[in-house]
Amino acid sequence: YAIPHPCPDYIIRGALARVRGNKEYEAMLRLGAECGLRRSEIAQVSSSDIMMLNTHPQLLVHGKGRKERTVPIAPDLAQIIANKHGYMFPSRWTGHVEASYIAHHISQLLGNGYSTHSLRHRYATKAYESTHDLLLVSKLLGHASVETTQIYISLTFPDSSAITEAVRL
Repeated sequence: YAIPHPCPDYIIRGALARVRGNKEYEAMLRLGAECGLRRSEIAQVSSSDIMMLNTHPQLLVHGKGRKERTVPIAPDLAQIIANKHGYMFPSRWTGHVEASYIAHHISQLLGNGYSTHSLRHRYATKAYESTHDLLLVSKLLGHASVETTQIYISLTFPDSSAITEAVRL
């Protein structure tokens, strides 16, 4: 098994503080950390991908193998994307930037060996901790199987004695 490598919140907050006011970098970091997007998915985000489900904004994600999914998105982040009127990260030459552009900038912003993928691991871990629903987290990440999702989740066991007591006969 691979060991999950979620980026700690303090690293992300530090990066966000350094780029405050730069909507592009802010959105780049938050799409990884708060929506769990892959670098290629972040590159493709467009204002037309923002949708409403009841009163909650959702982001239509263009995933691997032409698979689409929706993920919940914070209202303020949805607004930043909606205000772009087109690709969030437009390319000088064609449509949107390359995935490598996103990966490079996120790695530079986070430092310490953290990457877009470690933001995705962070999202998976937080989503699982709040729901305890592996299938839901798997769907949110766009995984074909829950086995893949399990690799992404960094579980902490603060007090295993509670489990010992709960299962004791």
